[in-house]
Amino acid sequence: MGYNSPEYDLEYRYMDDAWYTVKVVVTEGGETLTVKYQGFLDYSDTTFRADQFVTAEDIDELINRFRPLSRQVQDDECDKITEGMTVCASYSFHEEDLRYFDAIVEAVHCEKHSFSSGEEECLCSFVLFWQHGPNSGNLTLANIASICLIQQAIQVDPRILCFLMVARERIGNELTKLTEIPKHDVLVSIGLSRGEVNSQYVKQKPGFQVMGTTSKCYGRISKAHSDHLHDEVMGRDSIHVNAFVETGIHHFLLIENLEKDLSASTIREFIYKQTSVSSQAYVFPSRSSESFARGAVVSECKMEIEKIYHLLNNSDQLVVSAKGRPWVITENALRSGMFKAMLGSLIHDSQDTCENKDIDKELKLVHWGTEAYRKAKQLMSLFMDFEQHVQRLHKSLALKEMRTLESSESTRLT
Repeated sequence: MGYNSPEYDLEYRYMDDAWYTVKVVVTEGGETLTVKYQGFLDYSDTTFRADQFVTAEDIDELINRFRPLSRQVQDDECDKITEGMTVCASYSFHEEDLRYFDAIVEAVHCEKHSFSSGEEECLCSFVLFWQHGPNSGNLTLANIASICLIQQAIQVDPRILCFLMVARERIGNELTKLTEIPKHDVLVSIGLSRGEVNSQYVKQKPGFQVMGTTSKCYGRISKAHSDHLHDEVMGRDSIHVNAFVETGIHHFLLIENLEKDLSASTIREFIYKQTSVSSQAYVFPSRSSESFARGAVVSECKMEIEKIYHLLNNSDQLVVSAKGRPWVITENALRSGMFKAMLGSLIHDSQDTCENKDIDKELKLVHWGTEAYRKAKQLMSLFMDFEQHVQRLHKSLALKEMRTLESSESTRLT
């Protein structure tokens, strides 16, 4: 017997960055963890082995893809949706394929509620800045039926804890490192045990389907998407996580869409001016065909790099160059490790000097509601569209390479 719960009581962020209702099955001894998706056949299950992880970071990346079930907001609860908060919102690919992605609430437009049907109906609208999915990096308008509240948590789910212990043992880490897991990314809901979420809070809307006794409404998922889910699991690649992981000497944040002539010292001095945090900065070489550069900010202190992250990932403001080019953070994660060892000679050292430079003439903050912010947001959206297109090309290339290699191997064997 393993740690098998009959309930689909967690959310799991899959490779498409959508959140799915799942239950977790851990075998006796904690050697394997299986994620079973509600509404999918068993062949779509995702199974992890405790011995497949190389580093503690790999384990944390998996752990932080789980969270408690989100809860759909009710018509009389719209005041709980506030600007700047992260919500889980639905996106319809077609009639039978409704998926949920994280988004930030950019603005709330309050309207007087209707009681024409005898029940309260919220007519408010919400501007969402999507973090993942087809609309990632874009602003869209949503109603309350599309929005779910993300539930916080305070401790690790015991099934996942069992697997975590065995996996850590396999890579020689001490169990005490469990304390490094951020409380906002662990798995048991605050003040609620499983089964205590009252079904009276479930609101049924067209296109939604109530699952069990939980209070989040999930859409039906097509057989075609089930097959797609299975195909991606079989070809699973590295995972990006929405959490801060701590596994090495340095903590660093990657930045996209920099001006090609921007120096590392200018980045460093600008960040210090805004946060009073002393950090290292690096600018990576770019191709001659590219119109932008990439860089990184590095610190040995996790709290300091988190402070920088919150400066750069703030929906109320954007960092832009003198020409109006916005900095873009494409990963909702901080990385950790031996920074120079990983990137080697690819980086330009941050210790260049910025003497006689006016930082304010090269970089500035633009704030929500201004024309400069609006233009920067449009440019950011264009960059995110470009980035997603490049990612699709990478996946297409990898698939074609794999098919070509398989075809060559089959020809050789015959």
